Amino acid sequence: MKRASAVNEKLRYVVVLLTLNTLALTAIVAPGSGLQSLSSQAASPPKPQVLSASETVTPATKDNTARAAEAIVAGKPQRVVVESLGIDLPVSDGSFDEAAGEWTLGYDRAYFATPTVLANESYGSTLIYAHNLEGLFAPLHRIAPGATLAVYTDNGLIFRYTFLSSVDVAPGAVQFIDSDGPPQVVLQTCTGNWSERRSLFTFAFEGVERV
Repeated sequence: MKRASAVNEKLRYVVVLLTLNTLALTAIVAPGSGLQSLSSQAASPPKPQVLSASETVTPATKDNTARAAEAIVAGKPQRVVVESLGIDLPVSDGSFDEAAGEWTLGYDRAYFATPTVLANESYGSTLIYAHNLEGLFAPLHRIAPGATLAVYTDNGLIFRYTFLSSVDVAPGAVQFIDSDGPPQVVLQTCTGNWSERRSLFTFAFEGVERV
């Protein structure tokens, strides 16, 4: 429980906010806290066979891939497919650039929010985000019950999920990004006349297989 509390507390300070008009994501931080990357904060030792919080913060670090491989089954998202909606996109790492004050965001792909857990069969929400545009995540607003999601990872795995629920929230709502709950993927995009709200689409884990 201590590990869950520590990771959940960190996620309160970092939230992906998609803003189409600014072409960038901004970070929401607790009042007076200042912006910190998760890697700069202390983390409790991970439980055996699960990923620690530090393994999802800076994918470019030298030992990240090797440490992630210690999990039973886990991988970094490289491709996301919602076949019923015609969504088939490459996925790159999405991180916060403290110098620029922006999150990674572009017009030809989706992004894995690296402060969240890698795709895995054990626990937590993996957040993948993209613009609310046709050819990106706009079709999610037309999703139907029973829709399936496939997440292809960098180590040759396919994680499969089934659509569970969707909700529109105000920027800063982090309660739907559970770092220690059941394994799931949350796809996020914008909604509203001025992209002022966030649409979160949650998919429950069903299974994993080799490509």
